[in-house]
Formats: sequence, structure tokens, C-alpha cells
Amino acid sequence: MNKINSILNKFDIWDHSPIGMCVIDETYKIVFWNQCLADWTGLKKTELIGKSLFHFYPQLKEPKYKVRLDNIFNGGAPTIFSAKLHKYVFKAFLHNNEPRIQHTTVTAVPAGEEGTYYALFAVEDVTEMTHRIKEYKIMRDKALKENQQRKEAEKKLQESLDELEKTNHELEEKNIELDQFNFIVSHDLQAPLRTLSSFSKILQKDPENILSAKSLQYLEYIKNASKKMHLLINNLLNLSKSTRKTIDESVFPLDQCVDDALLSLQSQVEEKSAHINREKLQEISGDKILITQLYQNLIGNALKFVNDKNPQINITFNVNGDTKIFGVKDNGIGIDSKFTSSIFEPFKRVNSTKYIEGSGIGLAICKKIVERHGGNIWVESQLGGGTHFKFTLGNIN
Repeated sequence: MNKINSILNKFDIWDHSPIGMCVIDETYKIVFWNQCLADWTGLKKTELIGKSLFHFYPQLKEPKYKVRLDNIFNGGAPTIFSAKLHKYVFKAFLHNNEPRIQHTTVTAVPAGEEGTYYALFAVEDVTEMTHRIKEYKIMRDKALKENQQRKEAEKKLQESLDELEKTNHELEEKNIELDQFNFIVSHDLQAPLRTLSSFSKILQKDPENILSAKSLQYLEYIKNASKKMHLLINNLLNLSKSTRKTIDESVFPLDQCVDDALLSLQSQVEEKSAHINREKLQEISGDKILITQLYQNLIGNALKFVNDKNPQINITFNVNGDTKIFGVKDNGIGIDSKFTSSIFEPFKRVNSTKYIEGSGIGLAICKKIVERHGGNIWVESQLGGGTHFKFTLGNIN
């Protein structure tokens, strides 16, 4: 007993170490068990001192432990039981009953007699560090995976951009060809129409008056059909240009577009004795020529579809929340609600062509212009109650 007390005094300095410390002699009897190990395992030192380590931890009899411990008793080099391979040597638990993961180093410590050694177990609790390493590896693997996915996405994006650039280049070439085709077709179609119209006028003005009244009426039909065909060709070209024309963007007062549109329509305004009511409009960013054409088409429609009334046309503007809504309102014949969703399609005319001239393309051009400016266009109307065309422009400054 005196010998054990002497050993305990020798190792007393380790009793308050934050690392678990245990000393056994060559017979595997426990000669020291510090307070840290007692707290971890719940085994008091008074229960262990002088007793065999195998009694409490029989797994240490296994060759993978015993061979290395025997080497320590012969003064061999320190040996390590790593957390990765062994998890723990002295089974112990945290407060949440999770096993403590341990990193244990066993070192030879000289005993009292020469050539004899104790085995000193130094046990580190590496549970938290192990969990952090595991979390780090998970985060690292996730980051590596995301990085790989990003690289793959960038590669696909670049391939898509290259394909898009190629497609855009091909589209530009097709548009150039289409513009050339439109010009040629327009010229080739307009020439015979002008010939038909000119000779019809000459025959109608023939001083000898050799044609019958019926023949003169037929000539009038030919002249009107030529005029209508001429208008249709021009409108088709305008529709094509409104779709493909590059936006010539600038900042300008929207009132200037209305001024220019009314100037172009001055003769119709005077002929119909139309009254134009205007609200002050703001500056916008867009293509001034296209926006002018937009107002010209909408006001032109308001002048046409009025029957025998004097047109009352309002250039409107109001704000709904963050949305600025522009419009042209008239007191004309109105539109049946069943047609309001189709009137912006080319050649969709919901009114009789017998009394009102037009090609059915004007509103399609309006829709294209508004969409090119990032906006929407719609109509509010009822048959016999006038029409209010409204639109937004996404490029408002």
C-alpha cells in the first residue's frame, strides 16, 4: 500500500490535467487514474487503484492492444491508438450520452527499479474536433460539387451563347435578304398597279367619251382596287419594318409624337371637323418615329370609325400604381366585345370594308411597336359606345 501511495504522489501533478491520464504497471494493474478520466467514465480512482485494467476494459487483452502494450513495458517507443481506427480505449460518454471519441497515446515511463517501466495512457477527447472535421469535409465536398456544377453550367451557357450568336448572325442575314425581297416585290407589284390606275384615269377622261356608263363604272372599280392594293402593299412593308427595324432610342417629350401624328392627319381632322382633347404627356425613352406612327395609326382609326358624327378624340394619360397608361379614346362606332382579342392580328377587320377604307394591318403595327418598347396594348369598347385604346411603354425614363 505504501508503494501505491508513493506512486500516486509521484503522478499527483497529473490529477487535474484536462487530458485523461492513466498509469498501469507491467502486470496491468492500475496505479494511477486521474480525475478527468474519473469524470468521463464515472469510475472512481478508489475503485480502480490496484486492480487489473483488464477487469474494467477486457478488450485490451486483444492482440492489437496487448502486443503494443508489452512493447511499452520493455521501454519501447510511444504507441498511438488513433480516434480514426479505435474510436476510444476507455469507453466514456458526453452529457448527451454520445460516446467520447478519443485519441490515446501510450508512453513508457521509468518505474522505480532500473529497466522496468510503467505504461502512461494520455487520452484526448477529440469528439468536437472530429465532428468539425466531418462538417468541414461535408462543406468542402458540397463546395467542390457546386463548383463542378458551376463549371458545367458555365460551359453549357457558353455553348448556348455561341449557338445564339450563330443563330442571330444567320437571322440578320435572313432579315437583310427579306428586306431586299420586300423592296423588290413592292417595286414589282407597285409598277403594274400604277399602270392600271393611270390608264383607268386616261380612259375615264377620254374627251370622245366612247365608253358606256357601265364601262366607266368598271374602270372606277379597277382604279379603287388598284388604290387598295397599293395601300395594302405599303402597310405590309410597314408591318415588316416595325418588327425588324432597329430601335433608334432617344429621350423625347411624348407630346411631340402626338404633334407630328396630328400634322400628318391634318386634312382628315379638318375634313371631319374633329375635336382633339389632349392631356400633358411626359418624356419617354424610345424610338420617336415608331411612337409617332403608333399615335398616327390610333388617331387615324378614331377619325375613320365614326359614321356621321363629328369625331371627339381624347389623348389620354393616367397612372395606376406604378404603371403609366397612355391611350386614344373616341366617340365612334365601337367594337363588339367578341372581337376585342383579335383586332390586333393582321388583316382582322371587324367592321365592313364597304364604307371604310383600310387594310386591317394598322393595329397589328401598333401592337408590334408597343411590344418593341416593352409594353402592352389593349382595347376597351362596346358596340355603339366608342373605343378606348390603351397601352403601356416599358422604356419610360
